[in-house]
Amino acid sequence: MKPILAALATAALLPGGCAPYPRTVIASSHAPANDAHYVRPFIVAANRATVINNWFVLNPDCSVADYVTVRLLTPPDHGTVTIRRGAFYPNYPVGEDRHACNMQPQGGITATYLPATDYVGADHFTLLIIAARGRSWTTDFQVSVR
Repeated sequence: MKPILAALATAALLPGGCAPYPRTVIASSHAPANDAHYVRPFIVAANRATVINNWFVLNPDCSVADYVTVRLLTPPDHGTVTIRRGAFYPNYPVGEDRHACNMQPQGGITATYLPATDYVGADHFTLLIIAARGRSWTTDFQVSVR
């Protein structure tokens, strides 16, 4: 067997759980497991509203297929979270069928965090996201206000 093929065959047999470094799961808009829970660190500027995330359910032609439901389960202690429906720019990766949808605002849901006036320090809140077909997950946002 040629050396490159032997290396590929050996690499394919290595167990996936033997990664040499710890891995962190970050919230994603790509179909997480039902009832999954994520922790997402976030840094925001004091006295400024910051978009925490946008969610889109678009057809390949960029028309809105549906909207996710986003609920604030645990509010922040040192700020406010606003959840609203509107038109925002998505961020589909190159190669994705909906990448062309990034060129103009599309219908979706956004969550914005605003720290309390002059507050600097740690804050956190939890969102529940329910997708169009009932898949749901929660995300704890660990916010560092600087």
